[in-house]
Amino acid sequence: MIVNTNQTKQEIGFSELLTYQTLLTEKVIHCKNGALLGGFWYEGPDLESATKEEIEWLTMSTSRAFQRFGNGWMLHMEMIRKTADSYPSGSFKEPTNFMIDAERRQQHKREGGHFETKIALFFTYLPPRIEQSGFLRKAYNFLLGNGEAEFIDTIDNTLIDFEDKLGEFENVMTASRDISLNVWA
Repeated sequence: MIVNTNQTKQEIGFSELLTYQTLLTEKVIHCKNGALLGGFWYEGPDLESATKEEIEWLTMSTSRAFQRFGNGWMLHMEMIRKTADSYPSGSFKEPTNFMIDAERRQQHKREGGHFETKIALFFTYLPPRIEQSGFLRKAYNFLLGNGEAEFIDTIDNTLIDFEDKLGEFENVMTASRDISLNVWA
């Protein structure tokens, strides 16, 4: 048996590894595998100074927001931490608040190592195979004779449902205390 050692493997580049394909709307990316991707910047309360009741309430609200998703959904979280450049500016008119803020400002200067955290939440939805595969779409159209227009309506409905789910998530989360979500743009 002769083995050909001169065979070359098909090299793939970085662009083939990325799944992003098309920006469908300002908020939604269509991926090469048929998935839809959207996300938020998340800013929440300071958990170090939160009471037990506040943490329980935040946990309940977050759980309620995630319960709205069904099959085919995936959540990715990225936490970006960077050194805080400076102490936040603010002016207090009440003497007690002014003194507390002055003490915190001095503590910030002495200790160093203060960080700011940004959290990115990415939602990916992989619709059923019939909606994402060109081959399956053609077979579906051939067998059922519904035509391309019905498939396009299905894709449009999937996009609308995706944006609605993200909107529901945003509404539930921003109804929570001290939470802000900024749509990933």
